[in-house]
Amino acid sequence: MDQIEFEIYSPKLFNTMFIVPPDDSSWDNEPRYVKRGQNCVPNRQCSIAAGDFLQPLNENVTSFFDNRSHSNYGIYIIIFPNFKRFYVGVAARFSRLVRSNLTPIRKPEGIFQRLGKHRAKCTGSYSAINHTDANGHGWRTLAIERYLYHKSHGIQDTMSDCLLSIINFKDHIAHKADDKGSLEKLENWLSTSKLTQIFGNKYLHFYPLAHTTKKQIDFEPDFIERDFGF
Repeated sequence: MDQIEFEIYSPKLFNTMFIVPPDDSSWDNEPRYVKRGQNCVPNRQCSIAAGDFLQPLNENVTSFFDNRSHSNYGIYIIIFPNFKRFYVGVAARFSRLVRSNLTPIRKPEGIFQRLGKHRAKCTGSYSAINHTDANGHGWRTLAIERYLYHKSHGIQDTMSDCLLSIINFKDHIAHKADDKGSLEKLENWLSTSKLTQIFGNKYLHFYPLAHTTKKQIDFEPDFIERDFGF
């Protein structure tokens, strides 16, 4: 089996990397979510612009998540320890296989851009994206639980309870041919193992927040541990 080297960053609290403006709009209307076109969205006012959901805390964070930086592409893992949930996502940069044809990704969406969308989902903030749910363990369920928790404790939700880990190719260029496919295999492997392959049994009883593409891993990942350094 081929081996691929990855750099993995130890989980770090969101609020030590990003400014997360709290959503102060009321969210007491029922139902909590409504359909807007094809998407399911929170039944509350839009109080934060999409571009303001996450703001880098300093220049080092900005540089790490720059669209031109290799560290802004790969796997990202969001962990919610208080609610025993986690999410593994993919941000590919170069190409994907479409019906056996290798197709360039013309406008790659980096990790930072995707994290902004997930911030909206986990805080139940209004945005036009689809707020999904999966068998009572998805984003809508989590957002309601987190909203009620923060409201009952009289604290603002700045994602101070959320952890982030990043996994990058050590040499992304060497794996640019269908990098999306390789990342999806790693994503599925991590989700089905409930992160025990990289973090041990501490997350054994956590549930993934979404279904992954069922691609079986056909390489051996070799992880090099890193710290964010900011």
